[in-house]
Amino acid sequence: MNHTFKNPLVTEFDCPRIITSTIARLRTEHLKGMKIHPDKTRSYVQCKHCPDLQLTPNHILECPTVATKLLKMGMVPLRDSLWELLYSPDAPRIAEAVIKTFDGI
Repeated sequence: MNHTFKNPLVTEFDCPRIITSTIARLRTEHLKGMKIHPDKTRSYVQCKHCPDLQLTPNHILECPTVATKLLKMGMVPLRDSLWELLYSPDAPRIAEAVIKTFDGI
């Protein structure tokens, strides 16, 4: 019998694949639940923290809930363009904040 055991101390944020996937999704603006319509427009799921807004890539990086998590991590979200930071060494930390906020995108 082959049993697979998960280490309870390892969270999904610790997985480099999840972080890399999140960074790629933000960079390409291709998120889970996104719909591309025949006229090439996109629609996104609703943000669980901001009910009147769609969970677009721009909103994810501007969402007050993500900004709060980034501040707690010692990052100053308004200091630099978060889009530029997605291509910087801080990208994994931004991805971690996004994962913690939205349970993956």
